[in-house]
Amino acid sequence: MKTLSIEKELSLAAIERHLKELTKSEETKLRLPNKIKYSGGFGTEAALTQLIATWARNQKEPTFHTYVDPNEKQKGFSSLCESFYGMAALALSRKILCLDGTTQVHKSESLQAAVPRIVALKNLELANTFKGFKVDFPCIKSGSFSGLIEPLYNNEKIVNQTRFEEIIEKSIESIAPQKTTNWAINKDLTSKISQATRQLFINTDEHARHDESGDEYSRDARGILLKVTNHKKAEALRIADQNSTLKSYFNTIFENIGIDTHLRFLEITVLDSGPGFSGRWLRKNSTSIDHDIEVKAILNCFEKHSSSKSSPSSGIGLDIVLNILSELNGWFRLRTGNTIVEKAFTSNLKSYHVTRDDIKEAGAHTYGSVFTFIIPLFKNN
Repeated sequence: MKTLSIEKELSLAAIERHLKELTKSEETKLRLPNKIKYSGGFGTEAALTQLIATWARNQKEPTFHTYVDPNEKQKGFSSLCESFYGMAALALSRKILCLDGTTQVHKSESLQAAVPRIVALKNLELANTFKGFKVDFPCIKSGSFSGLIEPLYNNEKIVNQTRFEEIIEKSIESIAPQKTTNWAINKDLTSKISQATRQLFINTDEHARHDESGDEYSRDARGILLKVTNHKKAEALRIADQNSTLKSYFNTIFENIGIDTHLRFLEITVLDSGPGFSGRWLRKNSTSIDHDIEVKAILNCFEKHSSSKSSPSSGIGLDIVLNILSELNGWFRLRTGNTIVEKAFTSNLKSYHVTRDDIKEAGAHTYGSVFTFIIPLFKNN
């Protein structure tokens, strides 16, 4: 069996290269670091989670070969459960191995370390969930985990906008560095961010818990990731790697500041391991969808009032998200199926709508959808 080993220093381009490796081998064992560099910022951790979902969907018996010492399993799996991608890998695997490659661990044992974090999230005790300037809401469905976690759900339904805004506000407060002179999050900004995030999360609830045929997944990973990253221009450009859209965005944003200083970014990702945008829209496996047809389906998803559901109001979500990002000088990346959608919202942008020029064909197919957006945080945001 082939082994795919993921390195600690990752970029979006590196993950795309790994996705191509997955398409070349049917049976591949996965190895993951317990931590990734730069806190997985600018969508890297979310992209890694999508790679994990794609790997799991492609394997007959997805085998996760961890670096956990068999004599220190509690410590090792607790470290893995400090990250969203670690939880997702444990949840989506069918076989979990320790460092020696022979000691097999039951999934319920490996995910036991996630339980206190889920309980803390339910009570919005966010300081007791994840280390660093981040908060994750892992909606993991596997075994005893239903995927409908509180506080995002109440009685198996997503909470209303008022409650959702409270959750996002408390999350941002918990990851915001204290006594920061250039911190520019106010009530109006929080309201807009929560509205955009809730619309994206509603999409995962309505479209990603079932496959393209309508059958409910027995294992899936959905959720929301929030983090604050702090970078100088050179470091931000290095993380962007080969991503020309993101590099251009960073150049513009840092030039607007006028000095070479650290800049904080608020990053939010909503992700799922479902059938993808075109799979949902066309109700067929996205691996068999022609690229041009997939592009048309994605453009339809971004059009106001377009929806794959019968309700005429279901499709307004993505239009709202783009409008908000255009107000906040944001950048977003959507990775789904065989496509990548990216757009930077800077002051010289004429329209916030997604066009054919914002969509490009990726070199490998992925399952699920990952929508990441970042917002620069400085005075007069």
